[in-house]
Amino acid sequence: MTARRDLALLAESGYARRTHGGAMLPELAAHEDSFQSRLEQDIDVKTRLGKAVAATLKPNETVFIDSSSSAYVVREILEAGTPVTLLTNSLPG
Repeated sequence: MTARRDLALLAESGYARRTHGGAMLPELAAHEDSFQSRLEQDIDVKTRLGKAVAATLKPNETVFIDSSSSAYVVREILEAGTPVTLLTNSLPG
């Protein structure tokens, strides 16, 4: 709680900008598009990435999928039909 409270105070004072999981200096913080917006960007690249990843998987492997919009390549893994265990901290899906 102490770290969260301190980060909130720094953000309120303009000394930091809160980010997912932390904070950064305001002058270094760039605008970040929403997850939904990023999901709709570079779909072809993400699809090719997903197919490449799916092609490398062996049956019964465990794969951690992060919460980035590129993680939606999990669709390609599922479509490939290889029996794997997928772990993620991402709620959309």
